Amino acid sequence: MPPVRLDPCRVTAIYRASWSTRPAPSRPAALANAILAEARRSLTHLSASNGPEIFLANGSRLSVDDVGLLRVETPECRDPSLAVLYVRAGERTLLELAARISLGAIGAIAIERVAGGCYESFFLPEATADWAGRLLPFIVSRIVYSGTGGFDPTTASLRFVLSPEPYRSEANPARLLTADRVSRLRLKPLTLPGRWFHIRSGDHGPSDSAAILAIGATMLVAHLVARTAASPAPWGLGQPLRAWRAFAEDSGLRTKARLTDGRSLTAIEMQRHYRELIEQRIDEFPAWAGGHCELWRTTLDRLEARQRVDWIEWQVRLRRLERRILAEPNWQALAEWNDRWEGVLGTRHSALGARLGGEGSGSEVDGEEALDRAVAAWASAQGAKGDGALEYHRLGRSLRALDAAANRADSAGGAGTGRVFNDAQIDNARVSAPSDTRAAVRGKWVRRLGATDQRARFRCDWDGVWDLVAGTSIDLTDPGTVAAEWRPRGAPTGQRDLFSGFIEWFERDF
Repeated sequence: MPPVRLDPCRVTAIYRASWSTRPAPSRPAALANAILAEARRSLTHLSASNGPEIFLANGSRLSVDDVGLLRVETPECRDPSLAVLYVRAGERTLLELAARISLGAIGAIAIERVAGGCYESFFLPEATADWAGRLLPFIVSRIVYSGTGGFDPTTASLRFVLSPEPYRSEANPARLLTADRVSRLRLKPLTLPGRWFHIRSGDHGPSDSAAILAIGATMLVAHLVARTAASPAPWGLGQPLRAWRAFAEDSGLRTKARLTDGRSLTAIEMQRHYRELIEQRIDEFPAWAGGHCELWRTTLDRLEARQRVDWIEWQVRLRRLERRILAEPNWQALAEWNDRWEGVLGTRHSALGARLGGEGSGSEVDGEEALDRAVAAWASAQGAKGDGALEYHRLGRSLRALDAAANRADSAGGAGTGRVFNDAQIDNARVSAPSDTRAAVRGKWVRRLGATDQRARFRCDWDGVWDLVAGTSIDLTDPGTVAAEWRPRGAPTGQRDLFSGFIEWFERDF
């Protein structure tokens, strides 16, 4: 009996490049494009069929988006550990490119993961129309182990949350789950083997262990939901965004969300439900699923027992902040200001304070100075009633700076928590593609064509490689393809042409 294989997934991570030691403001778009230009100059690659994107030797894609952010998209993987490994490989490539640019320049380039800048894509041949709705309870409840922690970005008060993502989301959380549209211009739309679905929850950080658990559990549940006629969750969330935020605000993990059938469950109870469904049909999943379910079970049990899990990032960040707060001799008195801080700032300055609590606030020097003046003026006007306001304000600034600094240190290439892969594994993943998806074919031809002076005649994309001169191509429409030949465009699959014989020397190992 052949081994069971899940359909592949990809992970997209988004990064900001900036000069870390220059006093002048950075221009992220210019710096990102300089890094992409350096990649074109120094790395083996093929250009994408449209735009300035490039595909690398491991089958991944490197690009710059419309707002000047770097995007690293991993090759297609059937194993969650590999997906995370290729994220780390992409980060190391970015750091190496940044180091080359900064040589001889004044200052160094920092590569930082953008808040919410990560999402997963899953290929599902048999997904039903209501796939997204049935997966949504799982997505909002996995925050208990996937959350990276931080402050609520919608308030100037200090409110720690398991993840800021529920507050950055649109009003309709179902938009977190989207699918590729099938173009009407395709000649044979009925032959498409399936569709790519994207989960834009944005909550993966530097912890390999947390990312592997989150991606692996999602692969298993998505596979089950897509192939099960009856919903694996006989209930739904009436107000999913409210439930997501309620879960985020409770580090004790006791909050319950009301279901459409009238019951209420905690996030851990929801996760257990999905895990049990996987275990009941474990023979339908690959060999790694058993160990993954055991890790899933153990993690949920420890979280419910309020035990420490060193590789869960929101717990690490919370402990770091708690140590800083307890270092204040009068922290209990300062804590009383938290509930009324919005009133201290007033309507005029509340929005400013909330913005300062968001991502990237450390660079808003003018805004910080304006807030300092506003708080000082309020405390002076209040007299004795304002005692402690300035101390609370300074503590808040200190806590946000501490959290931001730790986030930047862990963002790309840092030590982080829960690291699984060593340097040799990461370096190998930078030049080799997964062997059990179409990325193997793509990576092979990128390595062999992208290292020659003829690479300008070729184009590459997720679903194929093209020779613009010979008019031939390799069809990679099916993500499960592991071997494919060059054919004239429009030739039936499997047809052998003269050009494929001409390039057989490329098949040799040099």
